[in-house]
Formats: sequence, structure tokens, C-alpha cells
Amino acid sequence: MDYVSKVLIISRLPVLKRLANFQVCSISRALTSTEPWRPGEIVFDQGEDGGKFFIIMSGGVRVDVDGVLLRELGKGACFGERALLFDEKRSGKVTVTEPDTRFWVGTREVFEKFVTKNMRDDAWLEGAPTSVWCQDVELGTWMKLRAWCLSGKDSKA
Repeated sequence: MDYVSKVLIISRLPVLKRLANFQVCSISRALTSTEPWRPGEIVFDQGEDGGKFFIIMSGGVRVDVDGVLLRELGKGACFGERALLFDEKRSGKVTVTEPDTRFWVGTREVFEKFVTKNMRDDAWLEGAPTSVWCQDVELGTWMKLRAWCLSGKDSKA
């Protein structure tokens, strides 16, 4: 994929949308490309330490949380940034689903060089998963639910 396409994809990522053009160009040069991955290969497991973030160059992955499919991602999607944004363990397992899936990979150092506190706060407000305790009125029991905080006109329930 050519440099211009890479810059365009990076500039559209929600977590990096506030970067200036020169910063997008810098982060583009700092990312490394992977060799092709095969379906079934695990990029990382839930609960692992996170030291890298990934942008899908081609192919696709699935994200499972506690063994349940959360979403499928394809070309241009970013994942793994949550562990870097909030300095926490991986919140899900990511598995390759398509042949010849390739990624651009950035290290924690690259990520932290460009992502500011304001960008971390925006990420939290615009879609960070959180746990919420709810009471089932009929059963009288409490349960912990994983919910997404959504904001903005493009939010979907």
C-alpha cells in the first residue's frame, strides 16, 4: 500500500483524528508492516499486557471478549490502542479471520509520542467500554454488564 493511502487511513482513525498533518506523516513513517497472517492466528489474548497497537492493512480479524464475538474488523480499522490509552491489560482476544491479513504496527513509545491527555479523554468519552452494575428488578439480583459509553450524532446502539 502506498504512503498516501497509509496517511489517509491513519488520519481517519478516531483515536488519532486530532493529530496535525505533520504528526500523521510522522506516525505513518514510524509504523512497521507485518508479513501476512493466516486465519486462526491469534494476534493477542484477552488479559495480556499491551505494548503495541495495530492498523489493518488488508484482511480481517475478530474481537472476542470473554469468549463472545464483540465485532469483526477489516481494512483500515485500528485495535489494541485501548491497552495503551488506559494502561491496562488487553480487553479482548483478537484472531485473524481472512487469508493474507497484514497490519501496520506501532509500539507504545510511538503511540505515547503522539497521543495527548486530551485525546485519551476524548477516547474515553466517545466509546470506551466500561462495567456497569444493574439490578434486575424482577429477580432482585445484581449483575455486572459491560456497556459502551456512546456520544455524538454518529453513535449507534
